[in-house]
Amino acid sequence: MPFDEDPADNRCELDLCVDEIHRLQADLTTKESQSKQLEEIIDRLTAENAEMKKEMATLYREAYKHGLTAYAWWKDGVQYVGSCGTTLKDAMKEIPDA
Repeated sequence: MPFDEDPADNRCELDLCVDEIHRLQADLTTKESQSKQLEEIIDRLTAENAEMKKEMATLYREAYKHGLTAYAWWKDGVQYVGSCGTTLKDAMKEIPDA
């Protein structure tokens, strides 16, 4: 923005420049604030996602146990699963930790 020869006009243009600088600073502050808020939201969602994954793994493990128990069969007072002679107790030890 070129300055005119008249000092009064230059003062007016200078005031406009200062106002523009202030507006840009306020805009930058707002964007930094929004960026910080987004980072906080992402951190919170990441933590919630980790908790949900842990809870889902626990629920999966419990459902797996219920499934094994539901299809276990008895022979001579011992519960077995499948057809290879694996006891229910040993099969429970094999359930993967998630």
